[in-house]
Amino acid sequence: ADSPLFSLPPLDPLTQHVAPVDVMLIHASSIRNRSRVLKIVDSLHGAGYSVACLSKLPPGAPDARLRFEEFRGATVVYAPDAHDFIGAFGRRVAASGWPRMVAHLETALWPVAQRLAPRVIHSFDAAAIGLGRTFRARLRADGRRSVWFHDFTEYTAGHRFGAAGEDVAWRAVVVAHERRHAHAIDHAFSVSHDVATAVQTDYRLARAPTVLLNVPRRSDFDPEARPTVRETIGQSPGTPLVVYAGGVTRLRGLHTLVAALARLDGIHAALITESESAYVGGLVAAARSGGTADRLHILPYVAPARLASFLRDASLGVHPMIRYGNGDRALPNKLFDYI
Repeated sequence: ADSPLFSLPPLDPLTQHVAPVDVMLIHASSIRNRSRVLKIVDSLHGAGYSVACLSKLPPGAPDARLRFEEFRGATVVYAPDAHDFIGAFGRRVAASGWPRMVAHLETALWPVAQRLAPRVIHSFDAAAIGLGRTFRARLRADGRRSVWFHDFTEYTAGHRFGAAGEDVAWRAVVVAHERRHAHAIDHAFSVSHDVATAVQTDYRLARAPTVLLNVPRRSDFDPEARPTVRETIGQSPGTPLVVYAGGVTRLRGLHTLVAALARLDGIHAALITESESAYVGGLVAAARSGGTADRLHILPYVAPARLASFLRDASLGVHPMIRYGNGDRALPNKLFDYI
């Protein structure tokens, strides 16, 4: 009875936060650093549509109730996180708890979705695919003519995140969940032709998802924006500067870059990330022990709309990712930001 699942607020107070919208986006993690979601929000607003986003609080968040905020002109509703009551706090939800996490999100967010009564639902990734389908069915039962778009931004069958046994068990559960719902989507999107083809083949879809690349918008680029990455770390135009922008985990291979600094005299490297983890600390420690700490710069997160402008005076953009299924098929945001 102490779990967030049973601590939801009464329905009546929701009316002060929620009004019907044209489009409801569902992403089962914070949207603040999700450039794809934010670009869609901005594009919809630019076309005159009203938008709301359903998400969830990060692991360890103290709230056991729904949280509301206004962000970039959209109402964002965060469900309480499920980690505490499924015993996965501090790590990814394991295969045994993953369906319970999804069921928790459905329970927590349906009253909000019902009040939003969107014309279009747009869900992202495996954790939200079932929510998109369920909410569309419930809204239609309420007399709404809602349609459902789903975005395959990852190739779930190619995921890798931990030990081999964890990976296999997690993928089996999540891929089965995704397969169960994929055929019911009104229209699907994906991030690359390879992911689209793999999804169509694996789930036997009648047609491949439409490819919507994770590219910067030309209108966001500002050749006069200050400060730049080079100015931020205080290096002159003649200093070779390598940059990496994005999440920092072992799968991203940044230990390779840090190790290489010892063999690249005079070259500086800047990592632009919001990641705060033991792995990041290990990169700093490795640079310190290798005598290159003065040439490794860890810089804070830069908003997606500003990133290409910020990076424009670097010498080289890198993405030393370790090879695995999803990584081999994706076209990462950073590739296009660098270009």
